[in-house]
Amino acid sequence: MVQYPIAIRDCQIMYTVLYVDDEPDLLEISKLFLESSGQFSVDTITSAPAALDLLKTKDYDAVISDYQMPGMDGIEFLKMVRTSGNTVPFILFTGRGREEVVIQALNEGADFYLQKGGEPKSQFAELAHQLRQVVQQRKAETSIRDLERREADIINFLPDATLAIDRAGHIIAWNRAIEEMTGVPVADMLGKGDYEYAIPFYGKRQPILIDLIFEPDEVIARKYAHIIHKKDTLIADTTLPILRGKPVTLMGTASPLYDRRGKVVGAIESIRDITERQQAEDAVKESEEKYRQSEQFIREVITGAKEGFIVYDRDLRYVIWNRFMENLSGVPAADLLGKKATDVFPHLKEFGIDLLLQRALSGETVESPDNQPVINYVGKKIWIKGIYSPHYDVKGHIIGVVGIVRDITKRKELEFSLMASEERYRNVVEDQTEFICRFLPDGTHVFVNEAYCRYFGLKRDEILGHRFRAVVPAEDRVRVEQFFASLTPDHPVDTIEHRIIMPDGSVRWQRWSDRAIFAPSGTVTEYQSVGRDITDNKATEAALREANKKLKLLSSITRHDINNQLVVVQGYAKLAALEEPASVIAEFLAKIESAVRTIHHQIEFTRTYQDLGMQAPAWFRVCKVIRSIRLQEIALDCTCDPCEIFADPMIVKVFFNLFDNVVKHGGGATTVTAGCKQAGDGLVITFADNGVGIPDDQKQKIFEKGYGRNTGFGLFLAREILAITGISIRETGTHGNGARFEITVPKGAYLFP
Repeated sequence: MVQYPIAIRDCQIMYTVLYVDDEPDLLEISKLFLESSGQFSVDTITSAPAALDLLKTKDYDAVISDYQMPGMDGIEFLKMVRTSGNTVPFILFTGRGREEVVIQALNEGADFYLQKGGEPKSQFAELAHQLRQVVQQRKAETSIRDLERREADIINFLPDATLAIDRAGHIIAWNRAIEEMTGVPVADMLGKGDYEYAIPFYGKRQPILIDLIFEPDEVIARKYAHIIHKKDTLIADTTLPILRGKPVTLMGTASPLYDRRGKVVGAIESIRDITERQQAEDAVKESEEKYRQSEQFIREVITGAKEGFIVYDRDLRYVIWNRFMENLSGVPAADLLGKKATDVFPHLKEFGIDLLLQRALSGETVESPDNQPVINYVGKKIWIKGIYSPHYDVKGHIIGVVGIVRDITKRKELEFSLMASEERYRNVVEDQTEFICRFLPDGTHVFVNEAYCRYFGLKRDEILGHRFRAVVPAEDRVRVEQFFASLTPDHPVDTIEHRIIMPDGSVRWQRWSDRAIFAPSGTVTEYQSVGRDITDNKATEAALREANKKLKLLSSITRHDINNQLVVVQGYAKLAALEEPASVIAEFLAKIESAVRTIHHQIEFTRTYQDLGMQAPAWFRVCKVIRSIRLQEIALDCTCDPCEIFADPMIVKVFFNLFDNVVKHGGGATTVTAGCKQAGDGLVITFADNGVGIPDDQKQKIFEKGYGRNTGFGLFLAREILAITGISIRETGTHGNGARFEITVPKGAYLFP
């Protein structure tokens, strides 16, 4: 939708999160829920002071904090984080719901506030969603700042001193070259107005070339010389009596700054110190006055100049070709002096330089174009800028042409780099499958990408410059309006999901992420939006929820009904046994009782088995899981710290079953030893006891469903749980020396520091 925000596509990447709460159980369940998505790695800690110490040594993508904690509450913790200069996204997640706490948290720099309570799955889904949003928002803001920094760096590395002002005359750019030229650092200039930028040059506040772009030449001529007006670009020279201790001659090039709509938003000026060139030109003129007396002196001055100097006679034959031109072109003066220019360099006709030389012979001062490269005689592509003026003798007669040539290769390469960068940026935007647009507060669009046009079935020219608003259903309209009203200078970016009514009457779901651009006055000047259609996702989510609900209900009803019938069968069997039946009948009743118990165990097995794979696998520390379910009567020695494995959350049941078997079948076992080691391409976790062990003929059977003295499902379920993430289990102990289980974790599913 046009004016509605666009949501950036969720990337399947891992975000690191620090969760601070004084309730260890809540930390544990929150960690399990968040990490089950596969997108978060959660570190937990029970106090704010300890969390502050941790933040000094480790970077996180986001921080979650409770409000009410002993010693330091969540607000004080937030203040300390922000005071340290840390801008990490911060979410206050607490049961305390007073409005003043929410307001204070947001005022102190919290990115989001979420109240505890309600259905856990929905609550943690919302927490995960907000985590993704604040992290992605912060990364997007960082990317924008990086882009702005790169643009500033480009201006900073321009070789010419450069400044820029906005329409109010305030300085918005002051690059390194102008810092060196004036001795005034950028920090002392940015934001200044009232002709502050004139003081380093003139010692007082007054308009300079950047302020005279649209003035007539007669006004400009009062302060500048050699004025060249090309459309709205102004080039002129001025001589200052003193700049940083010495007199200088500066050449300025000024032009307006436009936005994408062609509106003037400021002006920019580049300033070049042409003192040496001016001195060289003055030297040429002076030398021409003394030409008859000291022709050799003139040649020496020109030869040593730091710019290219060329002198032609009236037939445009080379008279002087200085050392700079020799180095630039790769052609020594001896190879061309006395030869006609177009004979030596035929490309001069192609670029129209021959016509410029003819105009100079007629008395004009002209410049060559700078939009075409020249290949010099050593095979290097260069760009040059030439200024050609009439060459006069002492009597004022034109006797040839004087050319001053500047190497502008670096400037042109920088221009091409900028154009390529802009083209790459535009291509990235156009290639996105998300809908991207920019629009004014009244809905007038100033930019849309191809995906946006395709989605709404409109052409670009049918949207740009027009007010375009998709139809929002009445039940979503108030929420959308409230969403836009919630965007402020302190909270300029947010996301929303809502429906729209398409032109064909169908209803689609969209997710938008919107950024409001504010003027200094605090009013919105523009919205930048990215979004996508999530209709299929919504339908899939709804279908999955309904299917799971029905399947669980069906399983629950089925188990309930069967258990009821088993109770009936058991009751009748008990009643029949009370009637003192014949021994054969009593034996049959005993078998019926045994079969009923078996059926009951199998039904309980289906209750557990249906939960396999229902939760996403996550990373678990081996020793932490084992210690969490260790039975008190069994001593434990676990040496797996800090090894982690990627497993189904029901991994806890695996180790519980192993401990339970030690107690029930270990024959007096008192100790369990757990260890980890790498072997081949995997990790082997050993779980061994000091009991009687398992006979060789039973080592494979113990993993079969129904085998054993109790339910027969324990080790079968353990093997099934481990297999979800490719983990296998086998028994390798020696009968008489205790049971020993080896759990093999494949490569990529474990972390072994």
